[in-house]
Amino acid sequence: MMLPVWLTLLAAVAVVVAVLVAVLAGRFTAPLQDPRDGAPAAPVLLPDEPTADDVDHVRFAHSVPGYHRGQVDATVARLQEALRRSEERIAVLEADGAGPVSTSEENPG
Repeated sequence: MMLPVWLTLLAAVAVVVAVLVAVLAGRFTAPLQDPRDGAPAAPVLLPDEPTADDVDHVRFAHSVPGYHRGQVDATVARLQEALRRSEERIAVLEADGAGPVSTSEENPG
């Protein structure tokens, strides 16, 4: 028993629409290639106690649809500057004789 051609076409259109909706809704992501070296983009995240210099090495995994690159770059730059100011302030406090300044909640003193 053969299906009518219009029924087959309707099923194909339904599949295409479902995939398109999934992609646009962000439900379906595919890893992208890193354009610099062709390797899959793997995330490089911050360590448990990051420094301002660690921010230079952060890399986010790519996905579709992804984030606006300019917004991410601006946010990371602000974070890096805030960390750098905090590190400088801690260094000043330690140099003024306040002793080591703990940045960990587990060791508050």
